[in-house]
Amino acid sequence: MVDICFFIDIVVTFNTAVPVSQVKVLECRKEIAKVYLSKWFWIDVLVTIPYDLLIKLYDPSLHNVANLPKFIRIMKIVRLIRLIKLVKVAKDRKKMAAILASSL
Repeated sequence: MVDICFFIDIVVTFNTAVPVSQVKVLECRKEIAKVYLSKWFWIDVLVTIPYDLLIKLYDPSLHNVANLPKFIRIMKIVRLIRLIKLVKVAKDRKKMAAILASSL
């Protein structure tokens, strides 16, 4: 389920305006894509790949996290950090929506 949420976040981020300053917001999809590709996109892709599932398919004897290679454990930590960022972004979007609503 988390992987699906991260994938949906990638799609939404490619289609969400990006605040550049207090006054300017990028709305052009091409410019949004440039900003996203230069920052979080590659991290998002790395944490969206279900490495633990791929490893378990490759070697079914790996039943718990302690047996998974270090890379997978590191990716789980990065995924957790990314999840925290998603929560922060959701809060920021609510603030932005409130500011837009009050200005209208």
